[in-house]
Amino acid sequence: MRRNIVFLALCQALGMSISSMLLSSAGLVGESLASDPKWATLPLSAQFLFTMFATFPASMLMQRKGRRFGFIFACIVMMLSGAGAALAIYSGYFYGFVASTMGMGVAIGFFQYFRFAAIDVAPAKYASRAVSWVLAGGLLAAFIGPNLAALTRAVDAAHPFMITMLCAIPLCLVMMFIVWRMDLPLPTAEEMSGQQRPLGIIVRQPVFIVAVVSAMIAYSVMTLLMTATPLAMKAHGFGFGQTAFIIQWHLVGMFAPSFFSGALMNRVGVLPVMLLGVIAYLVVVLVNLQIPSMASYWVALVLLGIGWNFLFIGATTLLHEAWRPAEKGRVQGINDTVVFSMSSVAAMSSGLLQASIGWKATNLVSLPVSALAGGLIIYLMLQRRRSAVVSA
Repeated sequence: MRRNIVFLALCQALGMSISSMLLSSAGLVGESLASDPKWATLPLSAQFLFTMFATFPASMLMQRKGRRFGFIFACIVMMLSGAGAALAIYSGYFYGFVASTMGMGVAIGFFQYFRFAAIDVAPAKYASRAVSWVLAGGLLAAFIGPNLAALTRAVDAAHPFMITMLCAIPLCLVMMFIVWRMDLPLPTAEEMSGQQRPLGIIVRQPVFIVAVVSAMIAYSVMTLLMTATPLAMKAHGFGFGQTAFIIQWHLVGMFAPSFFSGALMNRVGVLPVMLLGVIAYLVVVLVNLQIPSMASYWVALVLLGIGWNFLFIGATTLLHEAWRPAEKGRVQGINDTVVFSMSSVAAMSSGLLQASIGWKATNLVSLPVSALAGGLIIYLMLQRRRSAVVSA
């Protein structure tokens, strides 16, 4: 099990490195290629959109063909898209670059399932620990992706970021080698053709509702406040270097707790740790309502990362209780489609909210959303406590 988890964590690091590399460069490439600056973010928006579109088909494909097939397919798509993006930059073809980021988005949609592959290879009692260790790979990606973009940006001064796009190819080749060496189980007969409940019954389960809504809120609140922070810091007179420092520490807050959050869930339970994540989100708002300073931004963004880690890993672990083997593909696909749809909405609305109602009001918008997650978690905790009393 440990060997597979380490390999999955490395794949997570490589996949997220490509994603963060694209995040760091796509807007600048779009600005240089687009005939109108207002279309500069279209390539990145296309990537987010096609990540969302790909999540459900990716889950169903891997339900039929297995994780190894799905991840290798995604690597091939990413390599072709990276080559296409480089060619588009070389030729100055904006819409070719947009089409390439669509392909990259599809591949990233497949890469989201490394955390679910961890559940496949780990005993049920170690599910939360396995998920947390795989997501810890994001800590490496937080440094590899942006730095790789910075180092390769001007290798060809006439075509900035062309070499950056080509970096997706060696990263994916390494990922394919690792995936090939992993002991990933093939779909069982029960997963392929076992009994499935009607979708209405599945989605009405309290554990399904709490897991999906918590994951959705974890990602959307984090995305909303993270993407609004640079705008707020600029409005409050802080420089780009200070903003980059805060965002980097936010990424550390997101992934560093993975080294212990899974073990903490095994010790005290998944739901209490998820509730701690909600409390962290509420404290973030209280901090952001204070007079802006580097210290307040640092505390808020680190806490935002920790809250995301506790909520998202907990929700992923909890979702494991909502499916039967033959339902796994549908349940995971629905979950990730909902999560990444709402995070895309949050990313697109953060700038609008910041510009129209201001930083403090934007933070206040997240309060009832976070409180909803907390209320659902407490409800499930109480329901399980009552069930335990009745059983006793």
